[in-house]
Amino acid sequence: MSEADWQDVDIQIDLADLLPLVARSLYPRADAAVRELLANAVDALTRKDDVIRANPGMYPEDLEISVNYDVSNYVLTVADTGCGMAWDDVIKYVNHIGRSGTELMKDEFQNRELIKQLIGQFGIGLLAAFKLGQPVTIRTRALDAAADEAVEWRATGTTSKAQMRKISRDKPGSEIAVAVALEHREMLLTGLKECVSDYGDLLPYPIYDAYRELLNSYGKVPWYKDDQTEEDYREYIVSRHKGEPINPPLWVIPITPRSVRLDGENIPVDCRGVIYIPDDRSFINLHGNADLYSRSMLVRKERPGILPEHVLFCEAIVDGADLSMVMNREDVMEDRAFRAMQVAVAEQLYAGLGELVKKPKEWRRVQSTFERELKAGVVKDDGVFKAVADHLVFFIGAGERQSLGQYMQSAQSRGLYDEQKGEVVYQPSDLTDAQRETLAALRKTLIFISSASGPARYQMDQLLLARGLRAIEVLPEPSVDEETGAVVSRAERSLDWQVLNKYAQANNLELKAAGELVEKFPEMSDPKLERVAEVFRTALHSGERGMTVRISAFHPDGLPALLDFPTAGRAREQVQEWRQALEAFIEQHQDAPRGLQQVIRMAEAQAAVEDRTATLVVNAKNDTIQQLADALDDPKFRSLDRTERVTEHIAIELYHAALQQTGYQPDDRNMSAILAARCAAVEQLLSLSLQVASTLPDGMAQ
Repeated sequence: MSEADWQDVDIQIDLADLLPLVARSLYPRADAAVRELLANAVDALTRKDDVIRANPGMYPEDLEISVNYDVSNYVLTVADTGCGMAWDDVIKYVNHIGRSGTELMKDEFQNRELIKQLIGQFGIGLLAAFKLGQPVTIRTRALDAAADEAVEWRATGTTSKAQMRKISRDKPGSEIAVAVALEHREMLLTGLKECVSDYGDLLPYPIYDAYRELLNSYGKVPWYKDDQTEEDYREYIVSRHKGEPINPPLWVIPITPRSVRLDGENIPVDCRGVIYIPDDRSFINLHGNADLYSRSMLVRKERPGILPEHVLFCEAIVDGADLSMVMNREDVMEDRAFRAMQVAVAEQLYAGLGELVKKPKEWRRVQSTFERELKAGVVKDDGVFKAVADHLVFFIGAGERQSLGQYMQSAQSRGLYDEQKGEVVYQPSDLTDAQRETLAALRKTLIFISSASGPARYQMDQLLLARGLRAIEVLPEPSVDEETGAVVSRAERSLDWQVLNKYAQANNLELKAAGELVEKFPEMSDPKLERVAEVFRTALHSGERGMTVRISAFHPDGLPALLDFPTAGRAREQVQEWRQALEAFIEQHQDAPRGLQQVIRMAEAQAAVEDRTATLVVNAKNDTIQQLADALDDPKFRSLDRTERVTEHIAIELYHAALQQTGYQPDDRNMSAILAARCAAVEQLLSLSLQVASTLPDGMAQ
C-alpha cells in the first residue's frame, strides 16, 4: 500500500460516564474523596485567613470545616467558611477538570509561607467526588459577594455539561454535596468519623460533624506550637489512640526541620512530627512504618521505610512539606526529598535515643519493655549502637546488673591473680614484664558467661570473684546440632553475644568466655577419691554413655556432684515444654495422631539432650562424698558381700541428685527437699553399712 492510500479521520470520544471512570481510576479507595474535599476546604480557609490577617476586623474569623452525612437521603456534604468563589471563579476553576485552582492562584500570593500551606495540588479534588456518586453539587459565595450573588453548580458526570445558577447564601464559603452511590453508603455510615479523623487529624482548622462534635485533633498538634512540651506530645499521642487503652509513651522524640547531608550537599528538610516508644510490649514495628503526612494531609497510615528498618521499638508521625505526591495521593515519590526526610528522621531518632540514656529511670523502662528488639537494633543499626550501646544493662552475677560502659570502667581497675600467693595483685610495679602484658590484656577483655544451670553458674562466679573478675551473663540460643540432631544451646548464636561481639570490636576489646580464664571444676589427684570416681564410672556405665567422671573441689560444699555439659543447655525449659506437650496430648486425646507426633518429637529431643556427652563432677569438699571415700578405704566395708550393690545404689542416687540439681528436676519448688532426702538416704545407707562392717572380726580381708 502506497502513502497516497492514507486518509485522515476524526476520533470520536463519548464523554458520557467519563468523569466517574477517571475518578475510579485515580482513586481506588472511596474514602479518598473525603480527603480531597477536605484538602479543598483547607485551601479555601487558608486563603481567607491570609486576607483576614491583611485586613484586620473586616471579615469574620470563623475558620472551620463541617462534614455531614444525611443517612435519609444518602448525601455527603463537606462545607467550609473559607473565601468561596464567584461566578467567574467557578467557570475558570471548577469547569476545567484537571486545572489546579490552587496552582493558578499561587501566582496571586506574595506570601511564600502561605503558598507552602496550600495542599490542593492537582485540581482534581472535585473529580474525586464522582468516585462516591452523582450528582455533585457546589454551593459557594465569594468573600466580598452579596448574599444573592452566591452560585450553585451541578453535574452528573454522565454528560459533558454542567448546570449553574445564582442563589442566595447567608455566609461566604463553599459546600460540596455528593449523592452517594449504593456501594459506598455502608462505608460512610460506619466509617466516616474515622476517615475524617485520619485525614483531618493534623489539619490547622477544626472539623465538626452535624452535632458540633470535634472530629480532629485541632489545637492539640504540639509541633505546630511555639511552646510545646514533652507532656504535650504524650497527651497528643494518647488522644490519637482514644479508642484503645493506651498508656503514655515511654519516650518521645520531636521531629523538627533541619538540614541534612545528602549526595555531598546540605539540603534543608521541612518535616515535623514525633517519634515515640510505646508502653506496649506487643508492639513490634517490623518495617519501619510511620504515619506519613504531606502538608498536614494524611498520605498513608503505617507507611514503611520512614524509620530505620531495625528500630523495631519505635512508632512515628511525620509531616513532610517538601514531599512530591503521586497522582492519586495514595503515596509519595521516593525521590531526593523523600531520602532527605529519611536521613533527617533517622538523625533525630539517634539524637533522641542519646538523650533517653541520660534519664536512667526512663531508660530502664524502655530496655525492660523492648530488650530483645533494642539489642537487635544495636546489632544491626550503627546509629542505635552509637546512641545506646554503652548504656545497655546486663546481669553480671548474683542478680547484680551493670551497663556495658560501667562494666568496662570497672575493668580498668582489674588486678592480676597470683596463683602462688592466692591473691589479686593490683600494683603494676610489683609485676614482671610478662605479668604486666597479661594484666594489660586482661583490662581490655570483655568476659561473658553462659551456663546450663544455676549451681554451675554460681561455681563459675565464685572462681571469677576470687580472681577479681566479673562476667556478663549471656542467654544461650537453642539450635539443632547438624551432626547429632540434638537440641543444644550455644552462647555464640545468641543476641546477647552478638551485642557483646560488636561492642568489643568497636572498642578494640577482646571477647572471651569465662571458661577461657578460669577452670570451673579444677581436677584433683587423690587416690582415695579416685576410688569414688571409679564407683561412679562402674555404676553409671559411663563408657557406654559417653560420660566422664572426675573429682574436683567446688562450692557450695552442700552439692555432692554436678553434671557439666560441654555446651550450655536449656534442660529445664525443655523438660517443661515436654511436660506441657504431654499434658496437652492427654487433654486433647481425640487428636491422637498429631499430638502423639509432637510428644514423640519432643521426647526424642529430650533423649538427645540427656544422652549427649557430659562430665559428672564429684565434689571433694562434700561430707557425703568424704564418707563414701572413707568407707571405700575401710577393709571391713570392702569385705561385705553386697558392697558392690551398696556402692552402685549410692552412686546412682548421687547421680540423680546431680541430674536434678543441674536442671532436670520436675518441680523447682521441691528440688531442695528432694536433694536433701537423697543425701540423707545415702548417708543412712553408708552409716548402716559401716555399722555392719564394724561387727566383723579385725583383720578380715576382702
